[in-house]
Amino acid sequence: MLLEGDREEVLERALPFREGEEVHVEIVEPHMYSPGDAVAKIDGYIISIKGGTRYVGEKHVVRIDEVGRSAAVASLVDVPGANGDGNPTADGDELESKPRRRGRRGGRRRSGAKAGSATSSSSTD
Repeated sequence: MLLEGDREEVLERALPFREGEEVHVEIVEPHMYSPGDAVAKIDGYIISIKGGTRYVGEKHVVRIDEVGRSAAVASLVDVPGANGDGNPTADGDELESKPRRRGRRGGRRRSGAKAGSATSSSSTD
């Protein structure tokens, strides 16, 4: 089949989706290079879904944000509380997590007084 027309017309007809189009897809696997994102495939065409990792194995409606020849980028539409990138929000505000305090690795912690007296008594032997 040979398409005729101006360049924009031919390119638009050659792509399987258009920006803004909503598609029902099955999210098949986490994205290999973008943590938090996932991938859906339709007839070999790859759709990268922002924030889709937690929905792998499920079917969802996504909105196509960017379209390319062999792949597209999309956002989740049917997830309650998703703001387009799949992350839940509270009244439209971004959720912030507090920094986690990390402890030391290893066994029990000794107090300074006990450690000092144990060292001095063992060195007198």
